[in-house]
Amino acid sequence: MCFSATASFTVGSILLMGGTYAIVGAVKETPYFVPIAVYPIAFGIQQIFEGGVWVNLLNSSVEATQPLAFGFLFFSHLFWPFWVPFSVLWLEKRSLNKRLLSALTIIGGLFGASIYFPLFLNDWMQVGIEKGHIAYETILLYDGLVSQTVVRLFYAALILVSLFLAMEKSIKVLGVLILISMLATFFLYKSVLFISVWCFFAAILSTYIIYVIRR
Repeated sequence: MCFSATASFTVGSILLMGGTYAIVGAVKETPYFVPIAVYPIAFGIQQIFEGGVWVNLLNSSVEATQPLAFGFLFFSHLFWPFWVPFSVLWLEKRSLNKRLLSALTIIGGLFGASIYFPLFLNDWMQVGIEKGHIAYETILLYDGLVSQTVVRLFYAALILVSLFLAMEKSIKVLGVLILISMLATFFLYKSVLFISVWCFFAAILSTYIIYVIRR
């Protein structure tokens, strides 16, 4: 999480346990919900990575920080743009929406790869602590063509459109919650803090999935 190592490890551990419960419940009762049930455990792993980033930054261990930061960014930049439309596609039964979600899954995977792998291969990422939060400063493949704000809006659209296309009302509700968290983060925090802060909000919101599976 973006506020402290203790918070990150605590929330990460809770989500790992809750996510395991959600996956087991989905496998037993509603198999088509399994990809959605992965959300809490994936956010849990992501928060554990950021807890490690906190620890190493506070200990001025730059070399140890980089792999953990790239682990965190794997989820934020690559995993979620692909997995969200894919997980909603798994639920969908309407032919038109299945085609749209299939296209979004492919686009999300290619987009995620285009913004993550250049970071990893070229070391286009610097991470530090700014005003009590983790700040990820990145160079993107699209810099010079469009602003990072435009890239961020495209990312948000991929996530939100996928959730709003869902036939399940509970997933549309999740989309509304994610939209609110994105807007709050955008208006309250600087761009370099957006990744860490929004992933905190999204991680907390993923507990809603545990409720949905239990229901």
